[in-house]
Amino acid sequence: PVVLTRYAAQMLYAPLRTVEPVDGIAQVKIDRRLDLTTLLP
Repeated sequence: PVVLTRYAAQMLYAPLRTVEPVDGIAQVKIDRRLDLTTLLP
């Protein structure tokens, strides 16, 4: 969980050239029209 949290924070706040790849984590494109209302609390 720590590696995933660190990677997510770097993707949000660090320059992309400084983000190191992590085995098992990959970016995927999603449809912006995808209904995500079920994810909200």
